[in-house]
Amino acid sequence: MTRTLLLRRVLAGTAVALLAACSDSPSVDIDVTPPPVALDNDVPATALASPETLADWARGQAASDTAMPLRVNGVMPPVSDTAEPLSLGTGT
Repeated sequence: MTRTLLLRRVLAGTAVALLAACSDSPSVDIDVTPPPVALDNDVPATALASPETLADWARGQAASDTAMPLRVNGVMPPVSDTAEPLSLGTGT
């Protein structure tokens, strides 16, 4: 009788282990891709809100011969069909 009981327990444990290993439960995929990092030489998205904000941002850039050039590849500057052209110079 104890042998039969032991055999049932072993078979039950084996069945549980096989069912757990072969289950079709979905796994949770976690996206571990870091968000894109804005570099210091990128035009910020806030500067592209309107022509005025772009002009203000451009006026605030420090003139430097050693700074990295701005990356403007793919940047679409905002335009206005009704506003007067804006000056980027600080004197006018």
